Amino acid sequence: MLIQECVARYSIVGDITAMLISVVLMIIIYSNLSFSEDYGLKLHKRAIILVFLASYFNIIYSQLVKFAPDYGVGIYLSRELYHILLNFVFLIFANYVRRLLALTKEKDRKICWISWVATIGGSVLNLISPITHWGLYKADNGMWYETLKLSPFVVTYVFFIVLLAVALIYFKTRLIAQVRLCLCLVEGLCMFIMMVPNSFYRGTFTTITFFFPMLALLIMIHSLPYELETGARYGLALNHYLAKTNHRGKKTMLLVLKLYMENDEKIPQELGHVMYTFYRGSLNRASLFRLGRNTYILGVPDEAPKRDTMECVRELIEQQFPKQYARFQIPYRIMLMECKDFIQGTNELEGVIAYFETKVARNKTLICDDEMMIKLRNVNVIINQLRMIHNNLDLNDERVLCYVQPVKNVVTGEFDTAEALMRLKLPGIGMIYPDRFIPLAEQYGYIHSLGLIMLNKVCRLIRELEEKKIKMERVSINFTMRDLQKEHFVEEVIGIIAQNHVPFDKIAIEITESQTAMDFEVTMDRIDQLREYGIVFYLDDFGTGYTNFERVLRMNLDIVKFDRTLLLSVKEDKNNSFILHHFAEAFEQLDYKILFEGIETDDQEQICRNAHADYLQGYMYSKPMPSDKLAEFILGG
Repeated sequence: MLIQECVARYSIVGDITAMLISVVLMIIIYSNLSFSEDYGLKLHKRAIILVFLASYFNIIYSQLVKFAPDYGVGIYLSRELYHILLNFVFLIFANYVRRLLALTKEKDRKICWISWVATIGGSVLNLISPITHWGLYKADNGMWYETLKLSPFVVTYVFFIVLLAVALIYFKTRLIAQVRLCLCLVEGLCMFIMMVPNSFYRGTFTTITFFFPMLALLIMIHSLPYELETGARYGLALNHYLAKTNHRGKKTMLLVLKLYMENDEKIPQELGHVMYTFYRGSLNRASLFRLGRNTYILGVPDEAPKRDTMECVRELIEQQFPKQYARFQIPYRIMLMECKDFIQGTNELEGVIAYFETKVARNKTLICDDEMMIKLRNVNVIINQLRMIHNNLDLNDERVLCYVQPVKNVVTGEFDTAEALMRLKLPGIGMIYPDRFIPLAEQYGYIHSLGLIMLNKVCRLIRELEEKKIKMERVSINFTMRDLQKEHFVEEVIGIIAQNHVPFDKIAIEITESQTAMDFEVTMDRIDQLREYGIVFYLDDFGTGYTNFERVLRMNLDIVKFDRTLLLSVKEDKNNSFILHHFAEAFEQLDYKILFEGIETDDQEQICRNAHADYLQGYMYSKPMPSDKLAEFILGG
């Protein structure tokens, strides 16, 4: 078809619109208002620039055809540059999807080569079209013609659409369903536009179709909306901020504000406005982020501030926020620290915040010094090690140590039971005690894996004692209520005990009854199933916090462990002695065995004996020891 006939039905509105969209997107991206910065976004930037240039050359081509039809070189170059630029847009888009799929090296390399061959091949076919007369060419009569329906560009366009469709279908499990469905629908829409409206308006909407997939991915993957109340960005943006801060190596202060609102309510709009106004007006280049529901992170680069950074931050801590607390009555914790290299992203920062919450009372502030930062660095190491232990789930993991504390049988006078206690020994830190890692393991969901590893080590200990002909009735191990809620908990416990060839009644499980225990009926069912195998159950920490006696009695436990605080309360107030004896007698009449823990003196032992104790545990008899020392302790009397 004569190119004049093609251009007669073409409108530059489509390409001008594409150029304007390109400019708008680049403004949004470079002003860092809505999108996260990563390699995928860099590919988007390159594609946007190429689409802008392609639109420009298509407009030039149409104007030359209309007003300078004899300028053959200009017509040829502008048209072929337009097609080649769009071919490379396809190549970039294919590489982006390939990156999303995260394929094996072999498959990734194969798709990469196919994409490059299609791009180069399609571009070469466009360039030699005057020779092959397939595409844009000059006929013998001196007029320029163009193949429309199956031109090299159309073939390349269809090839890439098919390639992407096949990749999305064949590797569908490698991409979340929402993104996959969105891309398929958008590509289908692009094909429809190319086939129907474009056939009437000769290329008017071609360039626009290249924007649709990019817009879909920008919104679904890179979009980071702002919280309107404070102007804070969300977690993914914080990840990029921390990575960029560490890469630049410039000193940056992090102000952590943790709010405690009932029912996870949103921050009041007025308070949010106060926060926004302060950090935008007082601190130079400060950035506010929201982590989780109600944790805010203010990043303040310590470079050329409008006024001294620490002065501004202290004003916020000591003057501004207390005023707002008096007004809104929202409990809070505040921590100020320097962003160190071990805080690589939100995972590390969440661990730091979890540790910080255990060290600061509500409505108080913690300003971290160098010593505290060393402790925080160790917290990060602990979290990373816990993650590795959890992911590997090696039941013989040497980083998890099994310690035991012997328990004395009051009737026989022998130490025929023991409690297993967990320790960690981590590279670069050494021995870690439970108060430092158990809260972190519970917060990140790693505690169950640690419990299974400990169970395996306890089974090995029991087997070793049996081989040495050392009497040990049972060893108890702690599991949480959350562990008991897990669907396969019973199978996991029974499986570990069975594969170690240990009698089930040699294992005891200690649990703590709490007011917040979830799905009590499920817990009851798990306990009943395990008791059928002969596993013994202890109620741990009786006498601390909340106790629902009705639920305790329904749980069909075997032994009740009285917490050390009950012994201390007897010394402080003689009336508590009556309460202690009342509890002990009640459990004894209900056929529960009673174990007192935390015994350190002869007086405390006598109080326990008078309170019908069956078992005694505490430093008076032995401190926790490595499990391989237990045999020596028992044999030594």
